[in-house]
Amino acid sequence: MSVEKEKEKEKEIEIEQEQEKEKEKEQEKKIEIEQEQENEKEKEKEKEINQEIEFDQTDPELITKTIKLVAIQVPAQKCHLVMSKLRKNVLKRAKNKSVIDSQKKGYKLVLLKETITNKNTLEGLPERTIKFIKSLEDHEILIHELLVGYNELSPREILTEILPENCDVPSSFETVGTIAHINLHKEQLPYKYIIGKVLFDKNKHIKTVVNKIETISNEFRVFPMEVLHGDPNLETIVNSDKIKFKLDFSKVYWNSRLGHEHSLLVELFQKQDLICDMFCGIGPFVIRAAKKGCTVNANDKNPVSIKYLKENCKINKVNQFVSIYNLDAREFILKIFQTWKQNMQLLSAHKKIHFVMNLPKISITFLDVFKKAFSLISFQSDPEIQFWVHCYFFINVDQQESETQKGVEKYLDSKIEIFDIKFVRSVSPSKDMVRISFLIPHQLIIQKGKHRKLSNN
Repeated sequence: MSVEKEKEKEKEIEIEQEQEKEKEKEQEKKIEIEQEQENEKEKEKEKEINQEIEFDQTDPELITKTIKLVAIQVPAQKCHLVMSKLRKNVLKRAKNKSVIDSQKKGYKLVLLKETITNKNTLEGLPERTIKFIKSLEDHEILIHELLVGYNELSPREILTEILPENCDVPSSFETVGTIAHINLHKEQLPYKYIIGKVLFDKNKHIKTVVNKIETISNEFRVFPMEVLHGDPNLETIVNSDKIKFKLDFSKVYWNSRLGHEHSLLVELFQKQDLICDMFCGIGPFVIRAAKKGCTVNANDKNPVSIKYLKENCKINKVNQFVSIYNLDAREFILKIFQTWKQNMQLLSAHKKIHFVMNLPKISITFLDVFKKAFSLISFQSDPEIQFWVHCYFFINVDQQESETQKGVEKYLDSKIEIFDIKFVRSVSPSKDMVRISFLIPHQLIIQKGKHRKLSNN
């Protein structure tokens, strides 16, 4: 090898080494930046933990509040007369009296409601009441400072005293049996344990307060949650429409806001109807329908839901009306149709078959199973039995009814003519939950598969 070539080779090696060093430097810098970012995250996390510890050391039971009230000072013997005229306008606090002793011997203070704040004008009182007060002999209108402690304060009053101005007080929570379920915002999280304690203390029927820690649920619609205060055991019993539902809130889906909708749908069922609930959960539709005397095929993919469904059937004494399956919804429908194929009298015993599909996020995509299902048992002519589908799903608030219909027809692969769309609830400012109830068209029933009479012959 010539000297020149050797020099060129050496130069190439040097260049490669330099490039390699540059890469190593870049990699080291990248690792250093990532480490700094990780350290920052750790510091933030530590800061949040320290904040939580600091706020946990704040005992809400030490909170007091001074309320300035307009009071009417009258002789004790006139107190009954004054109360008879002012009863609707006196202080209304569960643990505070509206009539108390005055510092002036032989006199009482009648405390007016908190919205009356001006002792000179008594603005907020009816005109005739103001005239009555002014007509009283030997009376005085003054301001009384009422010291209210933890036991007398409402949850909102306590939390308003504790939380900073830029942090909203939780306005509501969902009650699931003895469990209070709240969804805290980011700015409320450092105070979560205090919030949990206050809600626990102020709601005697609550044994546990939980907070949803993620917005994404698993395939069984169960959200990760944390216990803020109370019993960590999340098994409870919900009473709804005189029906008892046992459940573990951390393992099964439950939404207390849907109770009215459960009842509304079941009102459409008749005693002789057959109900097939494809996503039954612990049985909000199933138990109601069974108590009405309907025959019910109930299915859910979550084995824990099935466990509680069986318990709920026993608790509510409807075992004899319910057959239970733990399958994928499509498998469930095909299995039911296979059973009908083997014994068509199971169908002929009913005038209407109702398929309930309450899995709003994806229910509509399961409509395609009916194409395959009806290919198993078609009819020579229009059957006397009606097959109804009640499908729940989410839509945009501005979505037209015709768009909803087209979406159903797309997955069903058939036109629908007899249908009804009902608003169920608002999920967000841009999203609604609806139910579409429709009659499966005869052409879908009789045009699939081999013709078969509705009999065992």
